[in-house]
Amino acid sequence: MTIAEVAPLRRFPRRMDILDYRIPDGLSLSIGDIVSIPFRSKTQLAVVTEMKNESEFSSLKDLIEIKHAGYFSVAAIDGYKRLAHELAQSLSTILTFAYSKPRPEVGYQEIDKIDLKLKTDEIDRLNELNIALPEKAFVSLQDEAQMTVLSKILSQGKTHTLLLCPHIHNAKIIRSLIGGEHLYEVNSDQTAKQREEQISSWKTRGGIMIGTRIAALPCAFFANLIVVIRSGTKEHQQYDRNPRFDARDVVLIANSQLNTPVYFTDFAPRIVDYGLFEQRYTPFKTVKPTVIDLSSRDITRSHPILSDHLLDEIKTGQKVLLILNKKGFAQVLSCKDCEYIVSCTSCDQPMQMKSKKVLSCGICTKDMPTLVSCTQCSGVLSSKGIGIEQIFEQLSEQFPDRSISRINESAENPDTDADIVLATQYYLDSVMDSDKTTKFDLVSDIFADIGLSQGSLGATEEKMRHLSRLGGIAMRSNAKFLIQTWDPSLIKDLIDRNQNLIKRELETRKALSFPPFAIMYRLTSEHIKKLDAVEESLKNASYSYRKNGSLVDILCPLTKEENLLKLLKKLDDSIIITRNPHI
Repeated sequence: MTIAEVAPLRRFPRRMDILDYRIPDGLSLSIGDIVSIPFRSKTQLAVVTEMKNESEFSSLKDLIEIKHAGYFSVAAIDGYKRLAHELAQSLSTILTFAYSKPRPEVGYQEIDKIDLKLKTDEIDRLNELNIALPEKAFVSLQDEAQMTVLSKILSQGKTHTLLLCPHIHNAKIIRSLIGGEHLYEVNSDQTAKQREEQISSWKTRGGIMIGTRIAALPCAFFANLIVVIRSGTKEHQQYDRNPRFDARDVVLIANSQLNTPVYFTDFAPRIVDYGLFEQRYTPFKTVKPTVIDLSSRDITRSHPILSDHLLDEIKTGQKVLLILNKKGFAQVLSCKDCEYIVSCTSCDQPMQMKSKKVLSCGICTKDMPTLVSCTQCSGVLSSKGIGIEQIFEQLSEQFPDRSISRINESAENPDTDADIVLATQYYLDSVMDSDKTTKFDLVSDIFADIGLSQGSLGATEEKMRHLSRLGGIAMRSNAKFLIQTWDPSLIKDLIDRNQNLIKRELETRKALSFPPFAIMYRLTSEHIKKLDAVEESLKNASYSYRKNGSLVDILCPLTKEENLLKLLKKLDDSIIITRNPHI
């Protein structure tokens, strides 16, 4: 072979492909080598992606030298090629994020292991599961403690384990739960040098790498075991910078190309997981709650979702966790007479009641004082909908002698030790520490219907995971588990993961050509005219799409994805492409 195809380690436009260079006599080259090349009057690092004897170009420059022999395996290069193709990105851009500059090894600090307090039968069940698992499977577990123990059991005998977590917060918890030595961590809070040091040390010494999605590209094709913790969480998607990849797709390609064992684990599977994984395991029974039908509530109550049953349970519980995933005081402020909804004076969008005294716009973030009367007819204004601030006020009146803490994203120094913790999803994702094993006497979702009526693609599965997660918290605390809803039959089906419900969801998605029966691509750009040009191409190609300002969503049948990718590959790089953004 006299010619090497190389991918420079720098961001390249998606329309640019690999470059050809002549291999100097006496230079023994292999696919996956890191080499230096002359590029635009400078020296540039590149990855050898193929070797051949002929080139379509008559005048070629010589490679300079090998910098790092065998950095990537041939199978890894094939995997990165596949990922770049599916994302409509240049291979150079993907490899730039996959390459981690070799650094001197750094010393590791042994982490004290936290007592997980798992029961003997839990550990026995997880050990039995380890023996039965194939090389690709989904496992439903009750909490992060079980996910950690299963990961550690699976990693026994493996030299390089990769654990992918959705948040830095989760990664730090998992690290403290595992404890011991040979633990490495990669996340976006670190500098590039710190990440490179951690990756180099992990590759050289082996051990367990615990990372967020940023660890997927540089680590997945070097691991011999990958576990995705809380795999249903959307934070596994890279959505704030290019390339817009999904860490779950990366590890599934690693499984396909290198036969790397890959396990997804969460409180409940995504709908697409029923297509991705032939083998799905639920080693523990779902925790059964008491379901309160709010439609039969006492209408004389001061607040519709503070049922007698809930208030009685709060009275008897010393430590209570109440989840209401609705921030602010109320949804909107409207006129009783003319039904006018108070809107933002800047962008004309309905304003949310942030508190009793403050209205806030969710679009432009403008705040303004709550109005006394309607600006249209001088009528009486009243709040509609509920929020965590409103319920906090009601609970404070009902339980004046109890300490009550409301915890949401805007809370400063939240009191997690209060008698009653009233919280949004933010508490579960970013505040609650599994390693502290907080004990509750009562765990309740006091308005479980939130999110189910919004019509989003993943609403059903998200609620299924959410309720299973609360059940796990109740199980670990040996607490009462209570769910309030206006639709008890649906909630019970979600808790039981009713197969008819899942079948109906899959049938609906198939009829609508939604994932997993189609591929969705989202195009976003500040240049509206460029998206207008894309729209014309989509019309001519008969793709199903929806354009909304600076955003275009395309639904593509699986059989037509290759044709669509040819179109996407030609787009200007000012148009950002995201594959399956809702999954």
